[in-house]
Amino acid sequence: MLFAFISRMETGPWGGSEELWSQTAKRLRIQGHEVMASVRGWEGPTPPKLKELEDLGVAISYRRPTRPLPV
Repeated sequence: MLFAFISRMETGPWGGSEELWSQTAKRLRIQGHEVMASVRGWEGPTPPKLKELEDLGVAISYRRPTRPLPV
């Protein structure tokens, strides 16, 4: 079965909700499911927990930061 997670975290690369969905993603992947996650791309090194998910075979899609619309 395919599972997908979309992180809308915009203030930093990792937070409480990322901890929750990443643990779920890890368990699903270990059980043999196909797992994907879409996260905001940040400058600097890949957060270790995202690297761990990638190493388990979770497909991570890094989005470009969004720019606010002109008012």
